[in-house]
Amino acid sequence: MLIRILTYLFILIFLGCHPLPIIEEKVIEDNTPKAVDIPIIEKVKKVEGEEYTDTFQQAHQLLAIKAFLKEKRLYEAMAELQNLNISQTYGLEIPLELLLIDLDLEKQQLEYAFQRLKSINADVLPISLRIEYQRLHAKALTVKQQPLAAVRLRIALNHLLSTEATDIDTLFWETLGIDLTLLFPPLTVKKNNQLLWHSLKTVELQALREIKQQPNDIFSGWVALALLEKTALSQGIPNWRFRFAQHPGEQVLSPVTAPVLKKIALLLPPLDTAFGTAGTVIKAGFYAAYKTDSTFERKKRPSITTYFVNETNVALVYQQAVDDGADMVVGPLKKETIQALQHFSQLPVPTVALNMLNTPIFVGNLYQFGLSPEDEIRAITKRAWSDGHRTACLLIPDGLWGADILKTFQSEWAALGGTLTFEHVYGKDFSLSIPLAFKKVKKRKAVFMVAISRQASIIRSFLPSHLPVYSISRIYSGTPSPTRDAGLTGIKFVDMPWILKPNKKMRRLRRFLPRDKKALYSRLYAFGIDAYNMLPALQNLSVLQWQAYTGYLSINQNGEIHRSQLPVARFVNGKPKVLRDK
Repeated sequence: MLIRILTYLFILIFLGCHPLPIIEEKVIEDNTPKAVDIPIIEKVKKVEGEEYTDTFQQAHQLLAIKAFLKEKRLYEAMAELQNLNISQTYGLEIPLELLLIDLDLEKQQLEYAFQRLKSINADVLPISLRIEYQRLHAKALTVKQQPLAAVRLRIALNHLLSTEATDIDTLFWETLGIDLTLLFPPLTVKKNNQLLWHSLKTVELQALREIKQQPNDIFSGWVALALLEKTALSQGIPNWRFRFAQHPGEQVLSPVTAPVLKKIALLLPPLDTAFGTAGTVIKAGFYAAYKTDSTFERKKRPSITTYFVNETNVALVYQQAVDDGADMVVGPLKKETIQALQHFSQLPVPTVALNMLNTPIFVGNLYQFGLSPEDEIRAITKRAWSDGHRTACLLIPDGLWGADILKTFQSEWAALGGTLTFEHVYGKDFSLSIPLAFKKVKKRKAVFMVAISRQASIIRSFLPSHLPVYSISRIYSGTPSPTRDAGLTGIKFVDMPWILKPNKKMRRLRRFLPRDKKALYSRLYAFGIDAYNMLPALQNLSVLQWQAYTGYLSINQNGEIHRSQLPVARFVNGKPKVLRDK
């Protein structure tokens, strides 16, 4: 038995226990308590050997001090501390130091408490003592009004609370016959999270908004939940649960019922700007879906209010829409305007931006939905791969848009295992540069060509006839034109179901599309229909993927809504013919 105790003492000394500061606090004479009998203190047992007797006695004195502290009886705790023979506390140095920190905090002596905390190397303590150290440190930070630091520490403490103590960690206490839970009452994860939540709710709203949130991050999840608590809890819980799945914050949440959708704010570009016409067509599709929506009784349909926004006023207009009672926001459309919303770390109501940013952003309650060419590239490269092609070359227009397309083709084809032999970026002189670029291409390989319909036929004529060509929706105007598209025969491309697989319901919806915009803006019209139809799903996120007119839609944890399962067609005599899925 002696060997076991000495082994444990050696470990504590090796871990770097520090000498204790002299206790200078004195108990006021008139208030000095007489000896009291505390239920948790057992009478000191007779143990053979003076060393054992002293250590056993002092361990139970620590229990007495702890009991007094628990009952907020500071004078009695200090009196018992004066009777403790510090020089004889074999192996009890760290427990005593932790009790002194607790006493300092009860007496509001923060400077002393932090000095003691700093003197202990917590990383090398046994689990039980490290848990108590972390608990006291978090408590000290809370008292010092540093709640965010306390929150981070309590998150780390949760990990310790789920770690089992080792045999050597409990050996010394068992030898003394002491229940360690009496000296350091166990802290549950649930209780720790409640204390964490209490600290976090004291943080000012502006300070919470300035914290940049990260996906799959426990701290970010707590911050996002605190923001919801201070703004619109019921409007954001489904999105919060989606972004931070299985987050411990669920323990502090009360049941929340998603509100009934009553008012929608539609944020669009001003009519007299370059994107004004596109916004008008999207709005037409949005209203077409609204008018044919059978999920609401006519008198209980949500109202729709249109606001015109740009990069400079979007934040103010957005807040005005929320103040006006909007419980769902759709828009804005331009990427630059969406980026202006990034200063919100948490939007107060679910918001569907009508475009996709090039770089991911992580903003609560923000969804991004757009007719992204990246989704089409993903689909057409998979088709080329399933057709048996392993090498390919690229034909991309110059400019910033072409540069982004080039990167996407490169990454998607490489992800499949394919090889790109070369990429050709063409400009206005493509009638000279393209024939020259493909002059030496003799072997059969796929060509990924991106071009608008009126240029595509000319470009195709410059390519060797034996090369199979694949493209995205830009190659097709959206309406059959055998004469114009005769030169595209054999080219395979992807497009949305609205264009390639129209059904009866789609044809009924088309009647709301302005006649002068049917050919050029039909896809944007379908986009507006889908933007409206997805709102119920986004309000409670009970459904994360569904079939729509622009493709099969699904949401990722960044709030990006992507299209997949896009139909593939092949030009035959200038008209697209839908191919079977592979």
